[in-house]
Amino acid sequence: MVCGNADGTIRFYDFFFKAEAWFEDQQLSSVKSISFSRKQPTLASGDSNMSQEKADGGGFACSDFLVADSNGMVAELKAKMYEAIDANSKKGKTLMKGLKSAVSAIAVHPTRPYLAVAEDDGWIGIYDYENDFQLLIYDDITKKDKKNNEKAIMPDKVPRLGDAKDGKIPRKRLITCMEFTPDGELLMALWKGKIEVMSIEEEKIMDEYPADLSVSDEAR
Repeated sequence: MVCGNADGTIRFYDFFFKAEAWFEDQQLSSVKSISFSRKQPTLASGDSNMSQEKADGGGFACSDFLVADSNGMVAELKAKMYEAIDANSKKGKTLMKGLKSAVSAIAVHPTRPYLAVAEDDGWIGIYDYENDFQLLIYDDITKKDKKNNEKAIMPDKVPRLGDAKDGKIPRKRLITCMEFTPDGELLMALWKGKIEVMSIEEEKIMDEYPADLSVSDEAR
């Protein structure tokens, strides 16, 4: 089990709720979301104080993962940071910061270099992390069928919460979790028991769900 905590730490527990590993040097605020890579887990080794006997016996290992906090920062962490000796080696790489509101959920595309980010104000954006975090697709909760090619470091050039030029009352939503489908064609976002589905190819939130999706009638 993995827990992201209000003090900015991340802890891994075994089936007996005994702490196996912890990451406490990231200088994060309250952790809001954690998303793991689908790549094979790697062992905490290299610049490490883990004994060879422990490593051979299957020491702590995990896939690389991203962490988002309440200040709108997204950082990349790796298993080897847990056993690192050097202080700088224990800190993850900051991928994004300075977003206009706190991050509530993140998800990584299974095959493309895409990172989906949901913010507390309802914003959903998909960024290309191999191309200077270029903003590819977004939904601003008041309008549909939107696309913007401005970079994430220029948030003032994209619509803000409350824009209602179409005369509609702005919707409010707090995305609590997101995940791409295994084929990467859809992004699923959950808020108050409702599911919103974004089509990556059509670059928009879908008005109707695919037939094989179901929706809870209660918030969970």
